[in-house]
Amino acid sequence: MKNLLTWHFWFNLSPDPLMPIIQKSFIALFFTLVIFTIIIAILKKKGGIYRGFLKRLYNFGLGNSILALLFIFLNYEMIPFFSARFWLGLWFLTMVIWLFSVLKNLKKKNQKPKPKTKKTKKTKNQNQKKTKNQKTKKPKKPKKPKKPKKPKKVNG
Repeated sequence: MKNLLTWHFWFNLSPDPLMPIIQKSFIALFFTLVIFTIIIAILKKKGGIYRGFLKRLYNFGLGNSILALLFIFLNYEMIPFFSARFWLGLWFLTMVIWLFSVLKNLKKKNQKPKPKTKKTKKTKNQNQKKTKNQKTKKPKKPKKPKKPKKPKKVNG
């Protein structure tokens, strides 16, 4: 375990084979992804409001299960460059980013959409109806100051 954080462990182009428990955990991860993908495929066919989200999750599960099978094979055969550990780290990093983007997209879709105002072209008939039904107000002119009134003369 102390080799886990060394450059030699991650970037060795012909690494030692994986320990049996790690190999079994990768196989378990592969089968988990396959079962997840099958469940999502069934749910996706039903449709509904989350169909786009389920489609993205299906693509996530299918792509990563294929990559898991590929990595299991490459590590089992100990192919020099392609069995390097940095591929596994890169794969896990892309899995996290991909899943994060899928969930972020779901959150964005669930927010209430802002009402959009559409500007439509009005026909002559609609403009005429407006002038007949609604009185148009003329803009008010600024008031001029009034001159003081002269008091009336009282005869008396």
